[in-house]
Amino acid sequence: MDEFFSKDALTYARRRIGKSYCFRLEEDEKQIVACFTLSNDSNSIRIWDLGSSKKNAMWKVLKFYEKNGFRYLFNRDIDEDLYIKPPKNEEERKERVQHPRTLTTRLMYCDLLSD
Repeated sequence: MDEFFSKDALTYARRRIGKSYCFRLEEDEKQIVACFTLSNDSNSIRIWDLGSSKKNAMWKVLKFYEKNGFRYLFNRDIDEDLYIKPPKNEEERKERVQHPRTLTTRLMYCDLLSD
């Protein structure tokens, strides 16, 4: 991980592959609280990883990330959808819960310090 942040993080940013963040304590800036990189992995999906349909392709990619320790930021698709595009009122929220949109992406994270 140290090698990534010292050598690769700037290349990731320059090539727009990912954006790295580092959070430190205000009272002691040498004390790192969290470091992470948000990956724009749309650039890294190889053509042979894609399935015959978009839905099948997304399923394969998500399963790959799940097997490698990534977790969904939201447990349910509808919760993620309502977060990404908040409803204007309660009526719209109820309608979207009853007839959810099909998501084309999912928000995921990976805790590099967990076992």
